[in-house]
Amino acid sequence: MDCESNQGMNSAMRQPETAADFSVKPFLVPAGAMIALLFLLLLLVTRVSFFWTLAVAAMLALLSAVALGGTAAFFGIRRRSLAPALIPFAQWGIAALYPLSMIARKGVGLDKDTVRRSFISLHNQLTDLNTKRVEPQEVLVLLPHCLQWDQCPHRITTDVRNCRFCGGCRIGELIELQNKYGFSMAVATGGTLARKIIRDTKPKVVIGVACERDLAAGIQDVKSLHVVGVLNQRPHGPCFNTTVDIGALEQALQSVIK
Repeated sequence: MDCESNQGMNSAMRQPETAADFSVKPFLVPAGAMIALLFLLLLLVTRVSFFWTLAVAAMLALLSAVALGGTAAFFGIRRRSLAPALIPFAQWGIAALYPLSMIARKGVGLDKDTVRRSFISLHNQLTDLNTKRVEPQEVLVLLPHCLQWDQCPHRITTDVRNCRFCGGCRIGELIELQNKYGFSMAVATGGTLARKIIRDTKPKVVIGVACERDLAAGIQDVKSLHVVGVLNQRPHGPCFNTTVDIGALEQALQSVIK
């Protein structure tokens, strides 16, 4: 997976703030009433055709659903509790708001990676609420090829255990972590290979290590699995001798493994 040129940051999972039950029902009732009222007003006040009235109402309903999904996500994360049936709705709301946030970011002075980090963090926390703990062998840790030392002669994209533990990069430490927990681990050179690895290994949870751009794209690309994102670090610039916080990765593993 390729990296982008902005400076990386460590990923961290937010610690629980409060534990309380949360229901989105209070938001659904007034929202439904509002949509129904707007639809009736459009029929009675405007003189446009029924087709265009229906189209406008459908657009308002979609925007309301997105807003409600984002609201459910916000309150669910703050309370560290959300009804299981509402979590996919909240994830959908966040995913739908993400491209809109990327468009609106310039108006509030935010760079792309700031928006991406926020999206990854929100997604991770919703995943944490939704993911049932699984066996270690059902977890796939997917690494970018730029973690490997650029002068290393050993090819690890075919088998990460070709590493000779020279200490030139963190691959050796990651293999030791794999030996400790027993999860699957692979190195991908791009999105196509990453998707193939996921198809072949059929994990229940994917923990991806990458830059903001690739993590955000990967989360949106793999919607059928639980995905946790861990940001890499780029002390030498993009796509070159990158590294990863082993502690952050282990914390992500501990949040999904039985």
